[in-house]
Amino acid sequence: MKRLLAVPFSLSLGICLSLAQPAHGFTQIFCNSTPIKWSNPNVTVIAGEESFPPGNYRDALSSTINKINGNPSNLRYSLGYDAPNPAIGDSTNQIWFEDSNEPNDLDGAPAITYLYYTCPGSRIVEADVIFDIQQPYTTSTITTNLYGYGGSNRPFQTTLTHELGHAFGLDHTNTIYNVMGTDYTHIHTDDNNSYAYLGEDATNGAVAIYGISSNRPQDLSVSHWKYQGTSGAYSTHQRTQIFNSSGNLLTSTTLNGEPVYSVSANQPVQVEFTYENNGADAQNTTVGLYLSPDIGITTGDLQIANINRTLNRNQPDTLRDLITIPSTLAPGYYYLGTIVDPGNSLAETDETNNSTYIRVNLIPQSPVISSFTPASGSPGTSVVLTGSNFSGISYVAFNGIPANFTVNSPAQITASVPNNATTGSLFVSGPYGGTNSATSFTVTTAAPPPTISDFSPTSGPVGSVITINGSNFTGVSAVKIGNLTMPFTVNSSGQILATIPANGVTGAISVTTPTGTATSSTFVITQVAFNYSPLSYFPIQGCRLVDTRNSSAGALGAGETRAFVIHSGGANFNYAAQGGSSSGCGIPADAKAVFFNFVTVAPSGSGDLQAWPFGTSVPTASVLNYAQVSGLNIANGLVLPVCNPAAITCTKDLNVQANQSSMQLVIDAVGYFKTP
Repeated sequence: MKRLLAVPFSLSLGICLSLAQPAHGFTQIFCNSTPIKWSNPNVTVIAGEESFPPGNYRDALSSTINKINGNPSNLRYSLGYDAPNPAIGDSTNQIWFEDSNEPNDLDGAPAITYLYYTCPGSRIVEADVIFDIQQPYTTSTITTNLYGYGGSNRPFQTTLTHELGHAFGLDHTNTIYNVMGTDYTHIHTDDNNSYAYLGEDATNGAVAIYGISSNRPQDLSVSHWKYQGTSGAYSTHQRTQIFNSSGNLLTSTTLNGEPVYSVSANQPVQVEFTYENNGADAQNTTVGLYLSPDIGITTGDLQIANINRTLNRNQPDTLRDLITIPSTLAPGYYYLGTIVDPGNSLAETDETNNSTYIRVNLIPQSPVISSFTPASGSPGTSVVLTGSNFSGISYVAFNGIPANFTVNSPAQITASVPNNATTGSLFVSGPYGGTNSATSFTVTTAAPPPTISDFSPTSGPVGSVITINGSNFTGVSAVKIGNLTMPFTVNSSGQILATIPANGVTGAISVTTPTGTATSSTFVITQVAFNYSPLSYFPIQGCRLVDTRNSSAGALGAGETRAFVIHSGGANFNYAAQGGSSSGCGIPADAKAVFFNFVTVAPSGSGDLQAWPFGTSVPTASVLNYAQVSGLNIANGLVLPVCNPAAITCTKDLNVQANQSSMQLVIDAVGYFKTP
């Protein structure tokens, strides 16, 4: 016996119940206890001639069926056109519009599917889909035109997907987020467009009825809609939401039909999206979370999380992820978005449904001073302020007196106590307000400037340690010879020990504190004499001492000076940290000079290389000129003395400097000289 089943799309409202979601939510249509289905899963549907002439509705019909045919089951629709007089019960599967103001088959529904099937036998033999022409349908995908986004139009494509789901043999479902519930809120939205899709639950139902396709198509998607409750036989859906770290819903407003959640910089929030696996197989994938200034979410936006996730084809997964709103963004409107499979590692039947968003408003936050250190100091003292929301700070004051300052980060400011400051609170202000510190900064009497009475020795080679005598050496920030900074130790308020640097030149000695700079007479740099005689040459098999390509320091930069160990490590020294041999090169610690081979590799341009013993002045001559020549590495071999431990403490043995252009440097040893 052949039976007729009319499956309307109802808009009636029912009581909303909170239901636990089952392992799957799809509901099948049964004949007795057997689900109905097509005996041949290749189903042809003919569009009505008057209802679907060439144009927008025909195009929407075709594109929607193509999307449905991407499902992983064996069921496929073929589309024909120009059915002249479509009617139910004529043994032809057809789609058309009717006017609900006239006697018709719509039964008060905006759309209805009529299924003819045998019972017993449970075989579908005809499916007809009728749309009410009086409904405000649109084929537009522009989000603001549509139901659910403040628009006044019902998306034709979502209703068509719902009705063709009935033609699969699926009934209405009210326990899960799915297209067989309220179809116009089962929709994928990104950028400014929204698109219909079959979804995980209906896909799972299709596979359960018709089996899985041998080519196993794959598809992942994400939506900013989720299951809400029931309205009769239909599931209702609501927008996904944003919660605080405790799970409480954040405050939101509505702007252009969209919820906008208020967030603040550094705020931890839980963001919620619905992820679906519409394909054949479970997928281990990644999900990226991003903040974008515009509505289109891409991998070029600011990524704030990357999450490993397993998505099975069983039910939609509405999940929350805990993230922190970045502190580097200016206040304003943003789109907090997600992309599933951001690296496109999975080949999918639909690559357009992998991202969506929730809109947020980053609220301006006034600056906060939580602490400062030191708690007291004289004019010129550096004070570090710690707090939050320091981006854009334009004014810092000590008890109302403006100060020079630097914003180190959104959480830190360094300010200098101004000369006429008095004890009182600190104040900072910027584009989003100002704030005072809870406690006062105590201004003390300014310390006198430093003085230098003498230093010794007054001359010597680089590496010499100088004793500087004077007064008021409290808070010393720099000790220099000429314009070159020297390493130093403050022994007391009246004495400093400083070391002439490897690139030191003759010049005046100066000491700087917060209250001033003292300058002395000139320290004269003398050369280190190398009077080794007689010396014998000991050849070795070429051995690598340096290869910047294999060291963590990397290429030698233009103008950069770098020092290396050559002999002071001894015959078995491990040169691996310099990129060289890990088992030594046999150069003894008492070697006086080494026969080097210098090689420049992959220079960024033309330049010259200087090399000289550690602890001596930079020579005026270079050991090698190099240029950027494809396929050519330029080398030069020569003998150079190495650091003399009798004249200086040899923490390193050889200095090199690249001039004008960066390059990779290789240094090999082929022999050495020492006293026999």
